[in-house]
Amino acid sequence: MKKLLAITLALVMVLTLCACGTINDSAVAVLWSGDNDKALVPNSLLNAMDRAMYIENIAYAHYAAKGDQSVQLQQIADAMHDGCAGLLVELVDPAAAQQIVDHAKEHGLPVVFFNCTVEEAVVASYDKCAVVTTDEATLAATYGEM
Repeated sequence: MKKLLAITLALVMVLTLCACGTINDSAVAVLWSGDNDKALVPNSLLNAMDRAMYIENIAYAHYAAKGDQSVQLQQIADAMHDGCAGLLVELVDPAAAQQIVDHAKEHGLPVVFFNCTVEEAVVASYDKCAVVTTDEATLAATYGEM
């Protein structure tokens, strides 16, 4: 069941990103709140995302914020400077969501938040913004098992 949920979430993230904007030869930036050794998401989600990106022929680059919101904001700025086509963001701090959306809006980039909670007003402030997540009970159970 968890693997099916992970695959579904990954496909929804990728398809949402495709629906939010045109993805071209530029890479999509996938920004994680944790680090590469301690991902806060199940491996099945990572594998499903890899497959979904491959199927949709979308190039992507992973960034790990290591629990530091300022690092994540700098990574977003760097990805935008390098010409990324969109952002998939697992927030370190939900308070930074509006700032990220504002930067994405300035550059006309779609942004999809995942595996986190984002206020509805933040999502509503930009037509190329979406949130893909599951209910709190499922997230808590997944974190507890990891």
